[in-house]
Amino acid sequence: MATLTDIKHGPVGRLGGFATDHARAIFVAWAVLILVLGAFAPRVEHALSGAGWQADGSESVTARSLIDRSFAGQSSSALTVVVRSSSELAPTVQRVRHLLAGDPRVAGVQPPVVSADGRTAVISAAARPRASTRRVSRGSMIPSSQRRAVE
Repeated sequence: MATLTDIKHGPVGRLGGFATDHARAIFVAWAVLILVLGAFAPRVEHALSGAGWQADGSESVTARSLIDRSFAGQSSSALTVVVRSSSELAPTVQRVRHLLAGDPRVAGVQPPVVSADGRTAVISAAARPRASTRRVSRGSMIPSSQRRAVE
């Protein structure tokens, strides 16, 4: 009968065996790698733009700004509110549109699209770009008490 040591292992099996036999060395190697990469982490924020995950000049950024200009802000940051009512829908829709229009974070509200049965309405609104979400310093956001002063 064959034992485990008699079985021929493939590359992954040999790698697993090596990692098992040298667990302490593998742990130290990972710890060193984490420390080295961690030393570069503060510089990553400055290398990236926007909210930290945007490549300026890329096709997707160009497309997003074209969509924002062409569709009145109805792009990936657009707001969608669905209103469903078993009774009269119009007063609720008007109240929701009024609330959206009065919010300083909303740039504009589109007319509602009402379902054929008249019980559901979809209201779209354009989100205004917010200066208050820009990073002030690494790891901190503008406190809500100071947002009005910045905007």
